[in-house]
Amino acid sequence: MKLLFTGDVNFRNKETITAEESKTALASVMPHFEKADYTIVNLECPLSDDDSAPIRKSGPNLISPKACICFLEEAKVDGATLANNHIGDYGRQPVIDTLELLAQKNIRNCGAGANIDEAYKAMYFEKDGIKVSVISSCENEFGVATNHEYGSAGLNIKKIYNAIKREKALADYVIVAFHGGNEQNPIPSPKQVERYRMFCDFGADAVIAGHTHCPQPAEYYGEKPIIYSMGNFFFSSFSQREATDPWFYGYMVMLDVTKDGIKYELIPYRAEDEVTRIRVFEGEEKAKMLAYLDSLAEIIKDEDEHLKYFKGWCYHIDFYWADNPTKPGGLERLVQSKNIVNCEAHHELLRTNYCMLIDEDRELGAQYWEKVSKLMKMPV
Repeated sequence: MKLLFTGDVNFRNKETITAEESKTALASVMPHFEKADYTIVNLECPLSDDDSAPIRKSGPNLISPKACICFLEEAKVDGATLANNHIGDYGRQPVIDTLELLAQKNIRNCGAGANIDEAYKAMYFEKDGIKVSVISSCENEFGVATNHEYGSAGLNIKKIYNAIKREKALADYVIVAFHGGNEQNPIPSPKQVERYRMFCDFGADAVIAGHTHCPQPAEYYGEKPIIYSMGNFFFSSFSQREATDPWFYGYMVMLDVTKDGIKYELIPYRAEDEVTRIRVFEGEEKAKMLAYLDSLAEIIKDEDEHLKYFKGWCYHIDFYWADNPTKPGGLERLVQSKNIVNCEAHHELLRTNYCMLIDEDRELGAQYWEKVSKLMKMPV
């Protein structure tokens, strides 16, 4: 069985996309889609015409009209993971609308639901006597499901452990599709690496991740694939960016699933012409991108060096705290603070920055920030 995973799909600035425009955007990737038995995307926005109830959050509230489903239809997508930090941006009804729309179009999904237990339900893919279960989860930012409210499957170690164990009894292979990490950072953080390897220790046979708006490396943990971040797939930018900005780069992951295990192939690309065309790299460009990803994978093999790179990343990040939510603007600062406390990636940044200040380690951070910043330019 061949499963193809892509990174984040969002229709910001593309709310009026048509079937013809979708065909143009997808033309270069469709040969790879057609080689797969099943194709799965991360849908990072609700598809709904009801934008009346944006939730209070830090970062943008994102939603797209139901008509944008034409993109998934033209791509002949078989499944969508929904656990991410935007699916719940407009509250309950748009989540309901998205689930109903995907069901109408016969697109399987996982990662969101009427409550946290429903959000942790899996979707299944089967061929040649092999059954694969996919679970979707995300870091705890905004729009996370509760015991009684619609939303995404926010990370809960006990629930994800139980979900993996449950699915191991129902399928031959279990894949965890996870949404998390430090946005723009080309190197997964130490906790991110630890977390995804822990999922494999729990029994997952592969981890496929995204969220960072840039490609991160891949590795085999034992014989189990871990994809740290595929980067954006179809996701325009609010601001002007340089041509080599990682925002426009990513890779698809083709999993070859056999009775002997799972192997992966990375298929890098660039979104061009204001994200109207996804161009798959070939030849020398492809070789350069794969070599770049291999160089990132080398960094995480050495724990001490890996931590230094993360300190470099933390060095350039500034956070602020709300001093008094009753003062003008205080409540909005408190929303940012809530995200720093709740979201695993932000919390790791804050803790590392505090330790660097106390341990007087800022000079090391500055040194390694120079190294990290060089990796934030794509090689082609």
